Amino acid sequence: MLKYFIGTVIVSMLAYSLLIAEDSGAQTGTISQGGFSMGFGVNSVTFDGKTWTRVNLFPVIPVWKFKFAFDVEFFIDYEGKFSSKGWDFTTLDSSIDTILRKIYYISFSDKNSVLFGNELFYFRFGALDNSSLGLGIIMNNYANNLYYPMEKQLGLEFAVGNISPLKIGLEGVINNFGNIAKGGLVFGTRFFLSPLGFLQIPILDKIQVGITYCADLNQYSGLKDSDGDLYPDVVDKFPSNPKYYADSDNDGTPDEEDLDLDGDNIPDYSNLSLSNKQALTNFLVSTFNITTEQAKNMVDFDVKRASYFNLSNKNDYFSMIGFDIIVPVISIENTFDLILYSQFGMNLDIYQENDTNLLKGWGLAGPGISIKVLGDMLNAKLEYRKRVDKFEAGYFGRLYDKERTVLINQIPITKDNYIDMVGINSANGIYGEITANLFIIYAYGSLEYLVPELTAVNLANMDATFQAKAYLNTNIINQIPVVKDYIDNVEGYFINKNISSFTNF
Repeated sequence: MLKYFIGTVIVSMLAYSLLIAEDSGAQTGTISQGGFSMGFGVNSVTFDGKTWTRVNLFPVIPVWKFKFAFDVEFFIDYEGKFSSKGWDFTTLDSSIDTILRKIYYISFSDKNSVLFGNELFYFRFGALDNSSLGLGIIMNNYANNLYYPMEKQLGLEFAVGNISPLKIGLEGVINNFGNIAKGGLVFGTRFFLSPLGFLQIPILDKIQVGITYCADLNQYSGLKDSDGDLYPDVVDKFPSNPKYYADSDNDGTPDEEDLDLDGDNIPDYSNLSLSNKQALTNFLVSTFNITTEQAKNMVDFDVKRASYFNLSNKNDYFSMIGFDIIVPVISIENTFDLILYSQFGMNLDIYQENDTNLLKGWGLAGPGISIKVLGDMLNAKLEYRKRVDKFEAGYFGRLYDKERTVLINQIPITKDNYIDMVGINSANGIYGEITANLFIIYAYGSLEYLVPELTAVNLANMDATFQAKAYLNTNIINQIPVVKDYIDNVEGYFINKNISSFTNF
């Protein structure tokens, strides 16, 4: 079972969460009206175990159908001095990185207007808060900003549509262009069309069919390696020093410099250089008035070194393919939308040298119904789900960047292998989610309840996932006297996965 609970109360001078709230559903008055806005925030961040202060400006500038959102940041180190972090123009690469870090996102048009309306093109470059393909059987609510602002990823979401009477189109997502060089890109694309679009008959001409493909070129790329020594930070005892990575006895001294690296209080003869071995021998001989052979018996020849995971030649590719049919039954702009749909997805795992256990399986999500009321005030979805073997709907979800590689007993395990280890086999049941923007509170909840096939082994088991999220609308907070000066944003999350029974729900 994986449980995550994150509660954050961020104190800042003005609206720190202006951008996040705008894209997550807690709309602010300024942005929703299409006007220019400027935010200013102060918050604490941690670098190398020390607390720094981050000061940032984030203007949002609308121009026609474009929206430009920037995040201009300044760092004050633990000594109270302004740092050059984020402002490195010493090389061309660092200059480009410095400029790109100032972009939160740039967007054009609206995605739903391309998929179900008359717009031809949409894109969003930078931070992705809530990206789905189709209705989400493979990629559902993916976000590349889980670790923002400590890590800024420049992703892309796009859609092209309404080509020809068949309304041919293509939508896609790229998680982070910075991962291209490392070979660790996460991407997805969906080709769609309306086969009866030429009939111009209500409902029938809106029926849409699509095919989706998503892949993670290397799930191990989710492991951060700050010093580039191929030992990821989660196992590297010295993540900021490329010279060292091992500390077998956890005493703070690198194994390469530790005279007793296994912590048994006996000097490690084998870990010494030739000159140091001779020096130690001479020291023991002179101090204890013993022979050279007796001195060698006083040192440790059985040195127990800890082993550490290394990223060298580690690659785990995983992909999925899916098909869907979507029927927009009712569409009243900004008032009410009702969609019927059905989806199919399948794992496409491949044999690799360090991934010999293939994750097999396929699943259905549908028939299903999706509704929107008063724009984004209320969104709801309910669907039947069936999975065969170890298929997971919405595999590339909101927490994927956290889940793509997890640490178990100091060994990184990729998401597909983790599911293969703990996931319950073939099952069926229901999935529902609801999103509400209730003026002052934005709330999201989802429940997947699956019951395994009835056998003597798993009759009493189930597999459920419950998620809930809520936060206050920052625009409302800013209108409350006194409160606005002390509280900028209040958010709460609860996620419980792999629930096996009602007793631990």
